[in-house]
Amino acid sequence: MSFVARKVLTTEDKLAVALLAAELGEPCAIEKLRPETLHEFFSSLAELHVSIPYATMRLLGRLASDGRSEVRAAAARFPKTPAPKHSSADACSDARETAFFCCFAALLSIS
Repeated sequence: MSFVARKVLTTEDKLAVALLAAELGEPCAIEKLRPETLHEFFSSLAELHVSIPYATMRLLGRLASDGRSEVRAAAARFPKTPAPKHSSADACSDARETAFFCCFAALLSIS
């Protein structure tokens, strides 16, 4: 079940704790997040980015500097660049938005 679809969260929910720590700028041992938790986060990025954008981008920035190469690669793939919709102007706008979010995530991981 995806993180967004859950109705009851417990203090044992590592993803919720990591998102809260990212939102508040508190330290969190992201290197201890299990692969299942990371998969849940990456599969729910689109929904989380809409509902809690700041925490999502902060956690994504932290994961971009994780010691595990597969985690860094998954963080680098967000946001997925959509196919051009109608015109080249739309494609340029999408590319600019993607570049902005990547730079934003990198800046957040520095602070």
